[in-house]
Amino acid sequence: MTTGNHDGTLLSRATGSFMLLEASSTPASALEVLGSRDFGIVVTDGDPVAVVTGAGLRSALDEGISPLSSAALPPAVVADEDLTFTEFADSPGVTFLELGPPAIVLTGGGAITAVLPVRELFAFLGSGAYDPPPDEMGVHGANDDGGLHGPPRMPSARVRCRADGCLFVNDLDYFDPRHPPPCTNPGLPPHRLRMR
Repeated sequence: MTTGNHDGTLLSRATGSFMLLEASSTPASALEVLGSRDFGIVVTDGDPVAVVTGAGLRSALDEGISPLSSAALPPAVVADEDLTFTEFADSPGVTFLELGPPAIVLTGGGAITAVLPVRELFAFLGSGAYDPPPDEMGVHGANDDGGLHGPPRMPSARVRCRADGCLFVNDLDYFDPRHPPPCTNPGLPPHRLRMR
């Protein structure tokens, strides 16, 4: 895969070199299933909860962490496959790059279709081709923002809380590393979302 023109959708620069890995799998069995593919999408009940590489699985294996749901793996950042690079960069989803995912999980028609290596997003953002929107309101103030152009297709992140005894998967629409959100686990007392 080359990094170059990013005029199209996220899918246009994605790869199909991935496997679905059950969160209940051991790192050893996940490595076997992953084989020579670039990425593993860790799923719970069919929903992505983490994205891993072979190196990440080997690290979990070396640390003796099992099953995958117990490992501090990079979260699954999920985006619509038809989102453009500019739409992703203009959305709050760009904040999920702070979480360190190796790839973005792309979906279409309710299914996982591909993964986009994050290096493609960084190449786009660093290419000079991206022109961020102004941070000032237009001449009509907030009224300029009144019309939505099609259905909202915002990226989201699924982050497993690492607080003691938690491991609850939280759905995020935005992430600020200086102010992590509270964990939404209804079965535990209120606590901050911990990633490590």
